[in-house]
Amino acid sequence: MNKLVFDPADLEQYRLQASVADFDAEMAAYKQASERARAALSTCFSTHAYGDDPAEKLDIYAASQAGAPIYLFIHGGYWRMLSKDDSAMMAQSLHAAGATVICLDYGLAPAYRLPQIVAQCERALQWVHAHAAQFNGDPQRIHISGSSAGGHLSGMLLAADAQREQRLIHSASILSGVMDLHPILQTAVNDWLQLDEKQAQRYSPALHPPAQGVPVLVAWGALEPAVMQEQSRHYARQCELAGCLLQSMAVPNRNHFNVLMDLEQSDSALTLAVLQTMNRHTQEERL
Repeated sequence: MNKLVFDPADLEQYRLQASVADFDAEMAAYKQASERARAALSTCFSTHAYGDDPAEKLDIYAASQAGAPIYLFIHGGYWRMLSKDDSAMMAQSLHAAGATVICLDYGLAPAYRLPQIVAQCERALQWVHAHAAQFNGDPQRIHISGSSAGGHLSGMLLAADAQREQRLIHSASILSGVMDLHPILQTAVNDWLQLDEKQAQRYSPALHPPAQGVPVLVAWGALEPAVMQEQSRHYARQCELAGCLLQSMAVPNRNHFNVLMDLEQSDSALTLAVLQTMNRHTQEERL
């Protein structure tokens, strides 16, 4: 797989908060939408620990029927911000479509290093697979998803799953992910990640793609900085080369942050694409 080719003159674009007119308003929208979802789905909502660390928690919105697909979401925030509490904007729309929705927390940088964060997400996936039936989920239909840093972490789970004899992940949707970390080494983001070249190689999902035949949606906002759009396009190319069942889309009139808010709407193009990917047969299922 190929590294992302980038121009050092473009690195300033990784200041993603500066790419929108009102970053605080974007974050307020996340929180308000998540609060609406928790209120609307209070009868099927619960929080669980997936490990011993206080940060290792999951919010679960259990489907009403057994055997439901599972949508496991990993939040963004450049690995140092936000939480599951801000990340349930999709719960109502996907729950209405029959899915069990799960939002996970992980330890934030700089208190937690990236290898620890990746390991926490792996523990969460293992826990969800083992306990799926308790919340009406089908362990054979786990769909992982994430936005921005969460897209990166979802990509790392896909990479690890590709090495397993018995895979745990059915499908994935990667939204505006940071999929090659090499440009990050030269930005302020590395002040809290503290990565070196070897670690950037190890923890770049674009260099460790998913297994052949796995359905993958790669989506991004058409108004995102050019460097972030290219991060998504580059990862999509690597997935295609790896033989994934790929769908990619640029969501019109959406930036790096509000593209995620489209998942609150049951009839948005992004929500429909996620549902299509969740319900798509893998290559193995078709054989």
